[in-house]
Amino acid sequence: MARDPATGLPRRITGTHTDITARKLAEAAAEKLHHKMLEIQKLESLGVLAGGIAHDFNNLLTVIIGNSTLARLEPGVSPANCARLDSAITSARRAAELCRQLLAYAGKDTFTTAHISLNEVATETAQLLELTIGKHAQLEFALAPDLPRNEADPSQVRQVIMNLLMNASEALGGSAGTIRLATSAITLGPSTPGDGSAPATEAAPGEYVCLEVADTGCGMTPAVLERIFDPFYTTKFAGRGLGLAAVLGIVRTHHGTVKVTSTTGRGSVFRVFLPLRQVDTVHPFAATDVPAGSKA
Repeated sequence: MARDPATGLPRRITGTHTDITARKLAEAAAEKLHHKMLEIQKLESLGVLAGGIAHDFNNLLTVIIGNSTLARLEPGVSPANCARLDSAITSARRAAELCRQLLAYAGKDTFTTAHISLNEVATETAQLLELTIGKHAQLEFALAPDLPRNEADPSQVRQVIMNLLMNASEALGGSAGTIRLATSAITLGPSTPGDGSAPATEAAPGEYVCLEVADTGCGMTPAVLERIFDPFYTTKFAGRGLGLAAVLGIVRTHHGTVKVTSTTGRGSVFRVFLPLRQVDTVHPFAATDVPAGSKA
């Protein structure tokens, strides 16, 4: 600062400045990348843990189910003991189903791929769940008429759709609302960090078929959104925290990705992207294929 010799008042201020915009942008990008890497490492660690536990428990349950079944067939077993054995077998099978979903989350479940029509699998699954979803939910369809076939395990894709539809139904909480099931073919480019979706894992750029399940339910806060794919993390009653974890595991096994956006009080949108392998040009899908009583 230069001052006037006579008055002592400031006459001129000299300074320098540096534009740090690029540095701040780079720091923000590095922080987002660090957060993404931590999320990926967490998912991988949970997958290894879940897979190991599920494998060991599944072996134990196989012995329990087998021996209980043999005991059930023994001559002279009283009706009361038969009922007890049946109850034990049923509970063991439910536990085995939990193990299967844990293995799916860990990406260690066995699967057999086929050239499937996502539209057909979606409508078949929706028909099975119409009564379970309940009358309070209006199920709408927006299925792409010329959706290409893709290579996937039909039973596992069915499980993905079932879990997402059940999650959407529970998000409505018994209130009237809409569940929208849509399909499309889409090209994914390089990922854009910080797009507000979860989880942090990304799919390689390329051609995909997309399954979208949207609901007008309660929605999720950002804190809940960050954890919805953790095994056994749930905002619902105990014992229902594996559905979305299994969805993520199945989709990752198929080299796809899941994207979720949600707004509190307005609902959530789950998008599943499965790689498209051109095994068939298109699969024509007529509007008449939509389940009766549903809105297309």
